[in-house]
Amino acid sequence: MNHPPFIPPNIQRSALAADIGSTMEEAALLSELRELEVELHRPTARGSRERLEELLHPDFTEVGRSGRCYTRDAIIKRLLAEDERPDVWSGEFNALSLDQSTALLTYRSAHLGPGGELANSARRASIWSRGATGWQLVHHQGTPEPSDPEQLSTAELDATVVRMEARLSSLPKAGTAHLLKLYAQLVLRFEQDLGTSPRDVALARSAALMLVQAFAATEGAS
Repeated sequence: MNHPPFIPPNIQRSALAADIGSTMEEAALLSELRELEVELHRPTARGSRERLEELLHPDFTEVGRSGRCYTRDAIIKRLLAEDERPDVWSGEFNALSLDQSTALLTYRSAHLGPGGELANSARRASIWSRGATGWQLVHHQGTPEPSDPEQLSTAELDATVVRMEARLSSLPKAGTAHLLKLYAQLVLRFEQDLGTSPRDVALARSAALMLVQAFAATEGAS
């Protein structure tokens, strides 16, 4: 009978420590790059030339979801000239270390409308380079996804529901607050009846919130 080769316990512990260390490094890399990427979605960074120049590498290039190519100067000028800066949803982030100073970040994004709906969904990839001043974005590319609502993931739907709930909960009108209490009871029913399909639960919650939102608009106008 063949027996597996004996591996000394200290070697096993070293291998385990190396695996844990590697996992922690990957998690730290993902967290750091995700934070920087999401910062570029926010109005504070998009409206600051100083911050954009810090985050974008001197050799930065971009291929937008439209297929157009942009240089660093062109994209900074474009961002600073935005009249309305979109509210961006992003998720499903993954990071891959290419070498000690370069990493690839991939994720999904979409524009979040005033009613909580998602539009212009895209798959995105960013190459980040770490230099003396920290991480800088070297290249970014966006690839559009189908606009069919059926293509939206459950994660996207859940994100939309959370934002709609937060927006409606911040309204001071009594009628809207009462409807939100009824909505909370409906959510329990949705989870009981549709619990085997998280996507169906999210769709049901979204539909109910749209009704509350329509009422809130009427209440606000009165």
